[in-house]
Amino acid sequence: VRKGKMVLKFIKDDGSGEEDSLDVHAGETCFIAEGERFRPTFPIGNTEYVPVCLPAFRPDRCHREEGDAASGVTVKLRKLHGMEDGAQCAPLTDAETDKADPDVLYHMC
Repeated sequence: VRKGKMVLKFIKDDGSGEEDSLDVHAGETCFIAEGERFRPTFPIGNTEYVPVCLPAFRPDRCHREEGDAASGVTVKLRKLHGMEDGAQCAPLTDAETDKADPDVLYHMC
C-alpha cells in the first residue's frame, strides 16, 4: 500500500466460518496465497496500492464473487475488455495462451 489503508476481509480457516480482517497500512505489503478468497475494502479515501499478480493479471483470470448486481469495478472491467454484453471470461486454452500477444498489457481499474 503506497498511501492510505486497505482492509482485507476473509473467512477464518479454523472451520468456524467467522469473518476476520487484515489491515494493511501505507508502507506495508502482504501476500495472498493462490486460491485464497478475500474482499478488499478501502476505509481511507484516495488509498493507493500496487497489486502484483503471479501469474500476471489477465481478464480471463479475473474472478470476482458478487451478489445479484455487478459492482462498479466489474462494470468498468467488462467495458475495458469489451464485455459490456455480460459475456464471461473463459480461461484460455494452452494453444490460445501460446498464441497470445506478449506485448499486450492489462491493468486492473
